[in-house]
Amino acid sequence: MNIPGRGDLRISLTSACNLSCSYCHNEGMGMPWLTDKINIELDDIEWLLAIASKHGVKSVKLTGGEPGMSPVILPLLKKLKYFKEKYPAEYSIVTNGIPFLSSKKLTTLLNSGIDRVNLGIDSLLEDEFSKPDSPNGVSGHTLLDKLLPNLKNHGISIKINCVFTGNIPRAESVIDFMSGKEVVSIIEVDPGKNVQFNKGTRNEFINLIDYTAKKYNLKARQFRVFNETYLYKDDKLWVKFYQDHCADKDCETCRKIHFRVNSSLEATPCFLKSDKTIPLTDEKAFALAIEKNGMGPNW
Repeated sequence: MNIPGRGDLRISLTSACNLSCSYCHNEGMGMPWLTDKINIELDDIEWLLAIASKHGVKSVKLTGGEPGMSPVILPLLKKLKYFKEKYPAEYSIVTNGIPFLSSKKLTTLLNSGIDRVNLGIDSLLEDEFSKPDSPNGVSGHTLLDKLLPNLKNHGISIKINCVFTGNIPRAESVIDFMSGKEVVSIIEVDPGKNVQFNKGTRNEFINLIDYTAKKYNLKARQFRVFNETYLYKDDKLWVKFYQDHCADKDCETCRKIHFRVNSSLEATPCFLKSDKTIPLTDEKAFALAIEKNGMGPNW
């Protein structure tokens, strides 16, 4: 039995985070600042990769919490080339970027062989943090000035993840700055966790798609496999819009996107029932988790 959809395994290295964004889902666990800090061990990561390689894994995303806060982040990145050779897949990291303002962590990341960095920036407005929903942080321009040139010089692919909470100027500031230089993913805030979903937010999300397409003369294409809207200029992808699947109970699409493992070494088949997990104790449990992944709150 293969990992469904695009064969994407998301591994939460830690439940800890240096920020406290109100919308955080922490790979199915509680909000990082309200829970005990849980960190996955390096041996468990290798076990996961070995099992996943038998089940058709195509990409591995290192997440959190904030993966840069994990105690194993440096030894893991130093061992990443070995993992890539032994367990072939595309390896990426999903980060708010702040831990990698540290020269030691950044140098280790750049030399790790990582394929892509998904950098979370929700705003590039002046006098706002990169994650304005957190009371602490740094400006998005600080992150971009330090990280982007280094990542590019090392041939690392970059994607900007922007969580949309209904504030169009914030999302617009990120799209404006990138202007097709890097792909921006606009992710509708997940109402199934900590933020009250309302039709106004969805309407603003749809309005943002239309506004962005008209402003830059972009052509919209519907990626029906994942129920997503992509905006192109000629054949160049500029912006991806990810509508929240939990709000729509779009469980079949969720099933195609990610296979999530939290930092307690548990699979999270459904974010709406994130307290119900499958402990990954052996290969049989891993196969069961694949079977149940994304089947919805009644799994």
